Amino acid sequence: MSTCRERLIFFLFVACFLAVPTSGDEVLLDTGIKVKGKVISRNREKVVVLVGKKRMEFKSEEVVSLTIIPPKEFKQGEEALKRGDIRAAIGYFRTIAEKERGLFAEDALERLVQCYARLGQLDEAIEKYLTMVKLFPETGYAGHFPWHMSVSTTPRISSKWDGTPGKLVRIIQIWLSVCRNEVSDARAELKPFLGTEANGAAYEAAYIVLLRWMFETGMLDELTSMKPELLESHGKTLAAWGNYWRGRAYLKKGDGAHAALSFLRVVELYPGYGVLAGDSLFMVANYFENNNKRQKALAAYREVYQRFPVCMLSDTARERAGG
Repeated sequence: MSTCRERLIFFLFVACFLAVPTSGDEVLLDTGIKVKGKVISRNREKVVVLVGKKRMEFKSEEVVSLTIIPPKEFKQGEEALKRGDIRAAIGYFRTIAEKERGLFAEDALERLVQCYARLGQLDEAIEKYLTMVKLFPETGYAGHFPWHMSVSTTPRISSKWDGTPGKLVRIIQIWLSVCRNEVSDARAELKPFLGTEANGAAYEAAYIVLLRWMFETGMLDELTSMKPELLESHGKTLAAWGNYWRGRAYLKKGDGAHAALSFLRVVELYPGYGVLAGDSLFMVANYFENNNKRQKALAAYREVYQRFPVCMLSDTARERAGG
């Protein structure tokens, strides 16, 4: 608000709603005020809350915390994930994605991308990823695609995507070519997406693909020389992926200790993305095992499949832990 008077009116307006006992979501602002209603949207820029019939918007930096009550099916999907029942989780999350167009539809689509990747169904993972980006162009989940997975087949990509997802379609096509070692200079291919939209979905995705290309083409020194503080200045998503490829580069150079440190940083930075965090923790467990630290390795393997059941190495982790 630009004036004290406007801010006072705003506070009084909110107070009127808070005086009425309500249930639902809660937004804690940096002023200490708690706004209760229904959170209908959140992204990098703002949080939108429906209070009665009034739509209220808050800048993301004004929001200290969000307490959001998820739909029943979303809770059931999360519980299924914890049990490692990926197919059951898909059923619950698909219900949310199909019947909602608000906050939890975005979260459900992100979970579906992870689940389909976990099952190796790359066609479905791509479809849900592009649906998410089309419905939620400002999504914070642009990095939540299995950019690090091995690709043995060429997935089907529908021709229906245009607009914002069209950029992601092109980036996914470049990624597939990188996976097949068919790109001589990914920097040139990705340059249109690494320009002006420094915080957009296409920028994040393109940056991650660039990191993979650097790894695949043997630019190991460039990856290991990336400073952690520089990586983290780009935000948690790119910092996590940067540390992941930095760890892979150290591993390929035979420096397991530094690799493990980089992989641990991924888990610290980005535990919410189970596909990447779980695979990174598996690498740490493997390092312990290769260095005769059996008990530490077993504990790390158990944490992989218990904490990150959606990661693509969770079954292998369970086998190695004897679970």
